[in-house]
Amino acid sequence: MDYFNILSPFNEIPGDIVDCTFTSFKDRKNYIDLAKEGKLVKRNYYIARDYTTYPWQQAHDYSNSIKNELKKSSRLYKTDLNLEILSQIEKISFCFLNLDYNSIDILHSAFLKLNNSGALIISSKTSTDEVVESLSKVFSRKLLLKADNLVLVCKNGLVTTLKNPARTKSSLT
Repeated sequence: MDYFNILSPFNEIPGDIVDCTFTSFKDRKNYIDLAKEGKLVKRNYYIARDYTTYPWQQAHDYSNSIKNELKKSSRLYKTDLNLEILSQIEKISFCFLNLDYNSIDILHSAFLKLNNSGALIISSKTSTDEVVESLSKVFSRKLLLKADNLVLVCKNGLVTTLKNPARTKSSLT
């Protein structure tokens, strides 16, 4: 994932990062490097993932790196994102979610916590077209943006600056 390409449109939007897809310290290290270089805003970082079948040590190390290298708050929850965790977060700039592990209800609750123009960045094992179809039951299609193997739900639908954006077609009825 090209972090700068995905996150740069949200750079000026106040709020925290919520990461429910944490799989690799190496992949997430790009954010720390870009924030230290001043290319991305340093933010509080929340990691929520059920680690019963996945080792949590990398997420723990990453959380500590956010605290030590960026001097920002970081919390690691060893559970999937839920309403209790969301209640502890004032505003979200962007949130990484996986439709395979997070329910549509949780996605909607996270969406309500987004700052204006913030985004949910959603991955899934299914195709982006199937993800868009599922999400269109809850979100207006004008808020959905496909980028690579991700679907973004952009609050206010204002983000259009990603490389090769492929905006979904709305069904005319």
